[in-house]
Amino acid sequence: MILICTGIAVLLFAVDIVIKQHVEDNLDKSDKQEIFEGKAELRKVHNYGFAMNLLDKKPNIVKISSIFAGLVLVIYEIRLFFQKGRLLEKLGCAIALGGAFSNMYDRIVRGYVVDYMGFKTKWKKLNKLTFNLGDFCIFIGAFIVFLFGKKK
Repeated sequence: MILICTGIAVLLFAVDIVIKQHVEDNLDKSDKQEIFEGKAELRKVHNYGFAMNLLDKKPNIVKISSIFAGLVLVIYEIRLFFQKGRLLEKLGCAIALGGAFSNMYDRIVRGYVVDYMGFKTKWKKLNKLTFNLGDFCIFIGAFIVFLFGKKK
């Protein structure tokens, strides 16, 4: 299970980094490309903070917090590996790790996170938000851990 979870985390990390690099190389900030039959669009956004640019004027706090959160997640996953069962929790943690490390990599190497997917909905505020695969992985992984994690 350790190899499977590590492989999933590395694969998700790599796919997101490749997509982010493609967006960086091929889209201008004014470009928008419709995908999924017009229900979503590719666009390039540089996020210097957390979600919705929270603390975007404090890049060192964002970077240090991201590294700290990533390390806590790694320690949690390692602790899980020494326990029997809990397969879905291990999987959820691995998914979250792949996304977290992708965004952490961006913050350390680029100084910002590349977001590239927005949705077209009837809610104007949601339409303004832009995500990346790492964001979805963090959310989905955390949701799986929350649902299937051992309750005390």
